[in-house]
Amino acid sequence: MLPKRGRPPGLLKTSYDKGTAEFNRVTSLSDAVFAIAMTLLVLTLDIPDVTGAGLARALADQLTQFIAFLLSFILVAIIWVQHHSFMAKLGRLEPVLIGLNLALLGVVVAVPYPTNLIGGGGGCCDYFYIRIHYSIAALLVDVGTGSGCKSLD
Repeated sequence: MLPKRGRPPGLLKTSYDKGTAEFNRVTSLSDAVFAIAMTLLVLTLDIPDVTGAGLARALADQLTQFIAFLLSFILVAIIWVQHHSFMAKLGRLEPVLIGLNLALLGVVVAVPYPTNLIGGGGGCCDYFYIRIHYSIAALLVDVGTGSGCKSLD
């Protein structure tokens, strides 16, 4: 007898209740992506190729990079706090929310790129793409944590 066509048995569920292994896997993946994105931000900082008395001046010349790093770290931290709060209130995880979560994680993991553009003193076109990137992140947080979500307790 041939097996039935369609989805494998594990994918038949349309939602996962809080406390299940599947729900916890999504939360764990999300936390890992946030941690990696925050760690990758430090790679946007250049290490000055000077020693001694020139170090203070070289670090001062990189002030834009440090500000970009700090702002991006704060952005990712705020998104993580919102995400953490949302997941704590969530009673059930549905496929649409998993998709939105993955989209948000994709934006979060890409934050080091616009950070590098800011720190590198990009031109007006670079700043246009940076604003788009941050706007998408804000939109996904807003949509994903909206009060209209039926999975909230």
